[in-house]
Amino acid sequence: MLVSIITPFFNEEQTLARILERAAAAALPEGMTRQFVLVDDGSTDGSHAAAASFVDRRPDSARLIRLPHNRGKGAAMRSGLAAATGDIVLIQDADLEWDPADYVRLLSSYADPAVMVVFGSRLLGRDARTIYYHYYAGGRLLSACTNLLFGSRITDEPTGMKSFRRSALDGITLTADGFDFDPELTGRLLQAGYTIHEIPVHYQPRTFREGKKVRPRDGVAALRVLFGIRLEGRRRRP
Repeated sequence: MLVSIITPFFNEEQTLARILERAAAAALPEGMTRQFVLVDDGSTDGSHAAAASFVDRRPDSARLIRLPHNRGKGAAMRSGLAAATGDIVLIQDADLEWDPADYVRLLSSYADPAVMVVFGSRLLGRDARTIYYHYYAGGRLLSACTNLLFGSRITDEPTGMKSFRRSALDGITLTADGFDFDPELTGRLLQAGYTIHEIPVHYQPRTFREGKKVRPRDGVAALRVLFGIRLEGRRRRP
């Protein structure tokens, strides 16, 4: 079983090489292999060179896509999805907040053929205390709204460690360009009837000085996306 690890990045020269090496060295469940799809979202620093060096050393298992200008995480992810050929897709952000050491536990869930979507949850692990309070509160609000709108029982909707079987996206169209990609993906999967399973993961947030890009306004945008998908679903009912 092939796992496509998609990493979108924009000006992450301080962390990109390190996270990719960790992802390459991380254990996977028996019988799984990995493919890297790296998407440069218009970087202007040394990120592209770091990604190119990584790919050059793995020509058979890694691919680098370069977008002409910065469009956002969603646009980069759609490019990555179009190039990914794995049975399972795993999103790995380019910062060091999410630990590839969690791959083996997260991907082991797919031993059950009925499991289609698995998210890593900070709230189920011991690292919830490391989240900035307003991000923690915002994440709980987003998760509660998601559960209310779609009847789900997830604890960490804005998690950066999301995975799913590639076939789960059959018939689903994703259009978000920015960080609203994450709630769109979540909402579309739930709208399609999939159960989102969660496993506890490690999390170490970086500071804004270190390059953290998500802002509180992105939480507001996420709520709009989730409510929009739910209302759209109601309008489609006969």
